Amino acid sequence: MIYRILLVSTLFSSFLLIQCSQSPAPEPPQACLPGNTSDTAYMWRDKNRCEGIKSGIPTSGGIRLISFASRSINGFSDRLQLQIPNIGSGNPDVSVRSLGKQYQLDNISFKPGSSAFSFSWSTYVLQKEKIEPVSLRALASFTKGSQAVYVPVTIGKSSGEYEFVLYSNSRAQIPTFQIRRDGKSVYTSPPKTSQGGEILFKWNAAKAPAGRYELKYIAELEQFGRPPEKEDLQVLFEHNPDWLK
Repeated sequence: MIYRILLVSTLFSSFLLIQCSQSPAPEPPQACLPGNTSDTAYMWRDKNRCEGIKSGIPTSGGIRLISFASRSINGFSDRLQLQIPNIGSGNPDVSVRSLGKQYQLDNISFKPGSSAFSFSWSTYVLQKEKIEPVSLRALASFTKGSQAVYVPVTIGKSSGEYEFVLYSNSRAQIPTFQIRRDGKSVYTSPPKTSQGGEILFKWNAAKAPAGRYELKYIAELEQFGRPPEKEDLQVLFEHNPDWLK
């Protein structure tokens, strides 16, 4: 009897160890549900991401940063890769979008590395919806204390420079767009005007030293029948010249 009890106990303990050693498959987040993956609608795909065409992607509310990335893509092969620097603050919050086609990719299950997070996914939706590579926008951030610190997303391969993309629903003037470090400006863009939509800025930071920087931009947003609304915004981000190689 004692032998049988010990044998059952041993078998039960072994079963628990096997069960605990097997990582459960990621569950779909509340943001999306599984579906017919031959469709291009926003859904849970390959047990590692939410992706697809999602109507009603929010684009309103003043002016905001929608992309901080470096990419060099002429066309889509069967798969596309993202890389996000690992700055040691848990998993990044990442989204990839193409606003013209209402494409969205998020809730990504990354493979963390010592220096970067990477993710490769099928370009089926991108190709079927005829989304232009140049239209992709990507944003990644880590939480440091109570602040969001942004890092550049490499889409495919790096172009050797950064693209910052702002978005506003209304007509906007950007009289000030500066990159700062330790309170000093290291780059200033000429003023830009937009009739509404995306406003793109580029910065060749290959020779800028690694560290934390601040993006400061001032926007004057046109309002019907009222004076323009002024917004003065600051965004913290990390840079390392090695990320542009």
